[in-house]
Amino acid sequence: MDAPDHDVVTGALHALAEPWAAVTPVAQAALTRVVERAEEDGGRDGSGYEGPGGNGKRRSGDPAASVAAALVVAARHGHPAVLWSVAENPAAAPAPRRRAVELLGERAERTDIGRLVELAATDPLLLAGPALACRRALHRRGHFPAERDAGPLLALALADHTLPAQDVATVLYTCRHRMPDRPPLRQTVLDAARVPLGRHPAGVRTGRTRLAFGRICGSDMPLYLRSGPGY
Repeated sequence: MDAPDHDVVTGALHALAEPWAAVTPVAQAALTRVVERAEEDGGRDGSGYEGPGGNGKRRSGDPAASVAAALVVAARHGHPAVLWSVAENPAAAPAPRRRAVELLGERAERTDIGRLVELAATDPLLLAGPALACRRALHRRGHFPAERDAGPLLALALADHTLPAQDVATVLYTCRHRMPDRPPLRQTVLDAARVPLGRHPAGVRTGRTRLAFGRICGSDMPLYLRSGPGY
């Protein structure tokens, strides 16, 4: 994992992600080193050279592949701190951040739902989809949102109108009765609905998605959601 070639590191990480390798867990510090080295080599200037200012010997291979493999190993070997560090790093590349959020579904717990939603709300068009995938994984593992999570989760769903309504309704099922009558929800929903539709690849499906979500959650929801901008 300390080899100078990123492709060698990636191959080792793929092997360490196999079930048999979990018998001897990889140290968190080793994965952190891989991520930090890859971020240095794939820096903003694109130089790919070691040392301050891009001086030194060039590492070969694909640093992005090393990060992706390290994230999978972190999830398999029980190191959520590595995943959070990438997911919450605004300077990191978009793809690793999205992947880190998705993989948190294997290690996060119910107490992390608020933190996850707050993170996704910082850039819904980038992280809302991965956050929903993470929530589905948490749901399968028995970590359900509390009633206080209903408003933020619904606002996040409406901020990205491409999210599957069925998946959103599934993760919110345990707190569905809290959504129609929660006083702060109306303002939250309207604010989320003001996201320009032009930024959504499937913006033309906005109304249908909202209505489908409303029918799944309860009979009062369709009219409630239709009161927002865009109708």
